[in-house]
Amino acid sequence: MSLYQRRHITFYHKNKGKLMPKIKTVIFDLDDTLLNRRIMFQPFSKKFVQYFFPSATDKEYKQIRKVLEKYDHGGFSARPQMFEPLYRELKTEKPPDKKLLQFWGENFPLNAMKARFPSTERTLLALKKRGFHLGIITNGDTALQNKKIDNSNLRHFFEHILISGDFPWQKPDVKIFYAALQKFDLSPKQVIYIGDNLINDIHGAHSCGIQTVWANYRKQKNPTCFRPDYEIHVLEEILKLDLLQNRTMVATS
Repeated sequence: MSLYQRRHITFYHKNKGKLMPKIKTVIFDLDDTLLNRRIMFQPFSKKFVQYFFPSATDKEYKQIRKVLEKYDHGGFSARPQMFEPLYRELKTEKPPDKKLLQFWGENFPLNAMKARFPSTERTLLALKKRGFHLGIITNGDTALQNKKIDNSNLRHFFEHILISGDFPWQKPDVKIFYAALQKFDLSPKQVIYIGDNLINDIHGAHSCGIQTVWANYRKQKNPTCFRPDYEIHVLEEILKLDLLQNRTMVATS
């Protein structure tokens, strides 16, 4: 544990029952928190089939898109490794990884603007007007994630953006959360983190003492032992949280 980690964790353990500092920074996950990844995936998969399987029949077209979605695993499959089982199941020769990755990187982020959730922009704007600093921690390839952020026209809202491709670790490793705290020069109790994944986001942020909001837009049951501090079903619901009214809170535990 670094001196930075010990200093802040010790400080806040000693503050039970005392006034806690205001939340100063709100940090977000990107995919399926600020951007609807399905909205990006659907037109991409259509273009993928048209490009790599131009002679596919309507039946084959639907089957290939279905298989592509299966091996994508909602974005959690490593690339280019995901293409191996994809082409093996389709029983066809796989193009070079370089060509597949280039196509993915150039085409997947194209619909990022359309992929913004309806309340994404107004929620970020409202938080900025309330005086909060904003950041992003996202797993993924640096170039790909940057293209999503730029194509969605959201970059100007954020002071710091941490992409796992720039680091030797990724969420849920606490090191990337501590890296964000160091960027903002804040303690864990001055930050709240919002994400859709109970392991990568909620468990990861909790592990270094950051309060969490589970972006459970699909209203799923929690099958894990990880419990968020808050749960929302629409992004702008975070604006109703007491701790984001920028008032000083009292620690009770």
